Amino acid sequence: MALDLIRAILVAILVLAVPGYLWANILVPSADRAERITFSVALSAVLVPTCGLLLAVLFGPGISLPISLTSVVLVTLGGLLAHYKLGQAEATDTCIHLDQTPLSALALLPLAAASVLMIGSMLGLLTVQSTWLVVALLIIASAVVHLAAQRQPLAPALLANGKHEKAASARPSRPFTSAIRSLSLRRLMLPLVLLLTLARSYVGPILHEWPYIRGQDQYAHSAMVNLVISRGSAEDILVYPPGFHVLSAMLVQISGLEPLRFYPLVAPALLLLPALACYVLANRLFGPPYGLAAAFFAGLVLNSSYLFVLDGTYVDLVAAQFLLVLSVVSIILLLFRPSIRHTVLVALTGSGVVLYHSVATIYLALLLLFVSVVFLPYLLWGRNHRRTGLVLFGALALLSLLSLLFAWDTYHVPQTLASLLGRTGTTDTANHAAMAIGTQQPRSAELVLAHISTAVVWFGLLGVLLLAPVLRGLRSINRLAVILLIAWVLLFFAASRTSLSGFPIRFTRDLGVPLSITAGFALVTILRSLDRRKPLGILAGALIVFSLLVQLQRGAARAVEPTVVLFMTPEIEEAGKWLRAHNEGGNIMVSPHRNQVPGNAMLAMGGYSELPSYTDRQLRQRRQIPPRDHQAVQDTLSVLKHPGSRRAREILERNDIRYVVVYKKLREGSYWYGVNRVSLRPFVRRTDLYEPVFQNSGVIIFKVRLDE
Repeated sequence: MALDLIRAILVAILVLAVPGYLWANILVPSADRAERITFSVALSAVLVPTCGLLLAVLFGPGISLPISLTSVVLVTLGGLLAHYKLGQAEATDTCIHLDQTPLSALALLPLAAASVLMIGSMLGLLTVQSTWLVVALLIIASAVVHLAAQRQPLAPALLANGKHEKAASARPSRPFTSAIRSLSLRRLMLPLVLLLTLARSYVGPILHEWPYIRGQDQYAHSAMVNLVISRGSAEDILVYPPGFHVLSAMLVQISGLEPLRFYPLVAPALLLLPALACYVLANRLFGPPYGLAAAFFAGLVLNSSYLFVLDGTYVDLVAAQFLLVLSVVSIILLLFRPSIRHTVLVALTGSGVVLYHSVATIYLALLLLFVSVVFLPYLLWGRNHRRTGLVLFGALALLSLLSLLFAWDTYHVPQTLASLLGRTGTTDTANHAAMAIGTQQPRSAELVLAHISTAVVWFGLLGVLLLAPVLRGLRSINRLAVILLIAWVLLFFAASRTSLSGFPIRFTRDLGVPLSITAGFALVTILRSLDRRKPLGILAGALIVFSLLVQLQRGAARAVEPTVVLFMTPEIEEAGKWLRAHNEGGNIMVSPHRNQVPGNAMLAMGGYSELPSYTDRQLRQRRQIPPRDHQAVQDTLSVLKHPGSRRAREILERNDIRYVVVYKKLREGSYWYGVNRVSLRPFVRRTDLYEPVFQNSGVIIFKVRLDE
């Protein structure tokens, strides 16, 4: 595993860091190395798959090794040529400096009380139901007390090129202020946060899972990657934009590792992406200390990113918690300094969201709708910012054009528009929308805190409340940047509380990203408020910090313990390898075992892409299965229930089924331990039609004998 890990990481760096580095130097005006690396990854993730798709259209239907290598080389050479012609962007670390009035001891006391309740709920001494409303009220009370205690307006100033304006008033003795401002300490802190983030993500797989990895979506993604390699498209399985699977196919081809071997090695590193993206956004808005705090919350405290890695939902993490964040950064950079380079940056990062994921596209559409309705009229109406408004309009137009090109084939745009207008029948896109809207209910407060994390929710709420009053003291462009962050929180919160959004659980999880940024703002504000000459304030600060330590301890304990949802077992792996070795074309049928995951695993390991396998219960649920797959699922269930019937034989012939895989009662202790879903007797009786060719304690494989 060690050699494979080194090979996989080197290939990931080659594909995801090198091609976009010079493009980041051209488009992003930054002297911050972490910011340049972050944008390098984002631009590579957009440009390399796009180049691969174009080459596949020209030279072959699939993503081959030559196409993969050529895409990396072309994007790198294109960046080198553009860098030679245009030169590096002038490095300016511009941010909004808020010389904010520190929280008084009286304002810190409600936070201390809220921290005690948070600690009690995290340790199981108190229930979330009995504390969440009280905690929310205490946080609101703290913000109200702070607002009422302000004696003078804030003195914000714009920082450029790293030069900070000094406050006119003398500052009290605050033990954490000098540490927060220390450049050498900040340079050490970000690598430390990133290393701990990697440890949080890798320690579980290394200790308990390799060569397997927890998560269920990796099997569907692996099957889709195999389709992209062979056919250039994965639409036969799920309606997904091509970005992630084309990129995965390139990584697989260059590394020489199969998808199910590659994902366990590299997927845990994806947890770095939200931490880096939140660092960049908070750093650009408020300065490096706030960027460090945001990275701390996003990498080490936020649960939703970690849950995405655990579940194998890698596409959501890349699109919603990385590319979307950098799209917001790009818009803010354009507001600060309108230019053609920032216009291109907005278009590339924003359209990258569309290239990767449909739900993240909804997120992007909401934010861009807000920008178009609120920001554009304001900028275009006033003379002082008309140029900024025109450049922003051009950037949004270019972003929309690229997004339309990326979405054209995936969502069958002409047919979908005609369907929505009632001129034709429904399409897959329209059906998926109908499946989503109104079919999923918002989660309770307890589950919201679990999905995001107690600390991120409450510190994030405090950050929003502390940010809102400072808007009046900012100049107009800076005010728009902060408003965009607050609107992001409010829009996602509103969408997470209604089934009409279609994805309230997704909105809940991804709400944690902007909350991590506002939580970082709140944490730095608290630390800067601690005055060692006021013991009461120090005690309150100690309780607040201790609540964070408790949250970190709980996260660390969860990371090192073995998971109960490791979906792979030795029996399933052995059967999958047998299928791979005997795959001579055609299709297979796999029995569902509690849900579709074991079927997807067998398809992925065997190198097949059809047929989908779901339980009867899933078939009855409107949200679970796209209408286009209903008949295939019904056919599979019909064969499994009545394998000797005439209809079963017709289905086997029509779908060219070579093998039928049936799960038996798997070993106790595995996730799939339980009663058989499918009876083996009808298969055993029909030896003329089903020949047992492989079997172990958990799986039996029958070869279909239609020629007799």
